[in-house]
Amino acid sequence: MLVKQLFLEQRQAVAGERLAELDFRAVRETEGRRRGPVVGLSAGQKVILDIGRRKMEQLATEFADRHISKKPVMMVLCEETEVAALVVKHFAGLVDDIGRQYDDSQVMQIHTDLSDSELENARKRLDSIDDNQNPLRVIVSVLMLREGFDKKNICVIAVLRASEADLLLEQVVGRGLRLMFPEMENPQVWEAKKEAVDLLRHKRQPSNSFDFLFIVEHPQFRKFYQDLRNQGYLIGEGDTTEVRATGDLVSIDALPDRIEEFDMTWPVQIYDQGKLPDLGNIEIDKLPAFGKGFDDLKRQLSHLLIQDVHVASGLKAKTWKLDNAYFDFNFFLAQAASAISKDGKDALLTGKKAEIARLVDVYVSSRLFDRTMDFSIPENYTVLNYTLVFDHVIESVRRAVLQQVEAIRFEVRTGEWRKLSDLARIFVRQKSSVEVTRCIYPRLPYSAVAGGLERDFMLEVLDQSPEVLAFAKLDRKHPLKISYRDKSGIQRDYEVDFIVKTDRAMYLVETKGDRDLDTPTVGLKARAAQSWCETASTVAPPTKFQQPQKWQYLIVAESLFKANRGLSFNALASFCESVRDQIIAREEKRLFL
Repeated sequence: MLVKQLFLEQRQAVAGERLAELDFRAVRETEGRRRGPVVGLSAGQKVILDIGRRKMEQLATEFADRHISKKPVMMVLCEETEVAALVVKHFAGLVDDIGRQYDDSQVMQIHTDLSDSELENARKRLDSIDDNQNPLRVIVSVLMLREGFDKKNICVIAVLRASEADLLLEQVVGRGLRLMFPEMENPQVWEAKKEAVDLLRHKRQPSNSFDFLFIVEHPQFRKFYQDLRNQGYLIGEGDTTEVRATGDLVSIDALPDRIEEFDMTWPVQIYDQGKLPDLGNIEIDKLPAFGKGFDDLKRQLSHLLIQDVHVASGLKAKTWKLDNAYFDFNFFLAQAASAISKDGKDALLTGKKAEIARLVDVYVSSRLFDRTMDFSIPENYTVLNYTLVFDHVIESVRRAVLQQVEAIRFEVRTGEWRKLSDLARIFVRQKSSVEVTRCIYPRLPYSAVAGGLERDFMLEVLDQSPEVLAFAKLDRKHPLKISYRDKSGIQRDYEVDFIVKTDRAMYLVETKGDRDLDTPTVGLKARAAQSWCETASTVAPPTKFQQPQKWQYLIVAESLFKANRGLSFNALASFCESVRDQIIAREEKRLFL
């Protein structure tokens, strides 16, 4: 009775698929032989989120019915920041148990990549999360809240992770075990809790779920640590006092005597989606069907049950369904139009909601299941409440809409410039970095995996060519990011490899292995970077910075570099411009044919 009672959510088959067989790792693109960027949540992750969200909402409804002034909170544990951002966007397209949109007031992500000010604001919001006046009820975290975070209102923890050893389960669960209903606060509730625990000990159904902590994660982690050892996984033990904790990581400060000569600046730009043509140009019959027959899906969903299972006794305490009392076809259309017209929290096409709703209506009624459907009938529209169907509709229609958008544009924020020296310190690994002379940082990093091209380009071209006045390998914390939309319509940030200054132009330079040149992501990024440079060239830099106004984007292909070894930067640039133009032309043909 000193901590919450632990429960695991036991899931049965969903839509004919066993949850144990669903992939809960984030969906990634492939770039050659390497793992590409995260492009979406997997089906397994979405189902886990849906179960966790519905459990939290169920608890909130039951508390409200009993006039209990407590706010259940859900915590989502992710393996990386890209997944956390997708979880926030996933929630932004949903409504809660009383019909409110899950916006920034209800959902917050926290991770180490946030700026200092953002992190401070996030911590302040977390400090008051147990306050009912604080609307925050979903925390999306990337390994930040395993220790030193003990709040009372955590009732549900949904665990999304990519490998079996990336989270310590004890630490994760420990964040939610603090009692929500302490004895001195409400003796009646305390007595009810004691009764529920006593019933569980006798393998009977509990009479209530006060201070129960519900864990939603992939079934294979039930016996996390013991199963790892039983399967032969190595779990290390021993004395590590002689091992350097940070390995070969070193900090590199910008040198004051170099800043005046080698510092560079760039304008802050806003990504503009562009004007939207007539949505009537979208061909419904070319949108993808769901891929599972309506009748089979309807029958399988009707059998979906979620069971709460007591960890210690194995007792199935409660069985419930993913129902939604206020859901109907009109609600679905409104929710879908809202999700499509926004990109997470950002307004995208909000002036087109009515047209988008009509588009969704036609799509789901005539194409989604490869047959004409009447979704005004309750027994039919319940299928649209399945999270994987909803997400399929959103992604398919949004992708079709974005293909109708005009060319990428950027808008310069008047008077807002960033400079390289804003980041006074970077961190590099000694074995994958090189000393340089024409940069404010005396040492610059290159990729530890297949980074030979970056290293050679710095040492042989950038640090040797007389026309290069300054350069830098951009660290991920430098605020030079170029927004673009991937092939799924999700807005992402592109961080270029190098910034280079010559007497005739400023350059953004990307180095690429030959096997990656044909991937769609490279073309999408190149189009966005080219547009960014065109806009940047329209504004003069601050007078204190002696740098050209013109900006250009270049792609250094590996084979091109090797075939022209010994050329200076300007000589190599003309070849790189040709590679860039070919990639952009190929991508535009792929997008608009």
